[in-house]
Amino acid sequence: MRVLVVGVGLQGRAVVHDLERAAAVTGIIAADLDVRAAATALERLGCPPRPTALSPVEGLATGATLPGPS
Repeated sequence: MRVLVVGVGLQGRAVVHDLERAAAVTGIIAADLDVRAAATALERLGCPPRPTALSPVEGLATGATLPGPS
């Protein structure tokens, strides 16, 4: 299962952290309005971000795609 996490603030980072360890999760997409802050937060979790266009909707144009657990 692939999961979308919207917002990578304190709670979003905790969710990503937990999802990384879930066997059923094959991929995580994390999106945030502040792409730089999201990238920094995800790198701290050991998840190198790969910026990806998500939608042409204003304010939700970019995010980070993370691989799921190996």
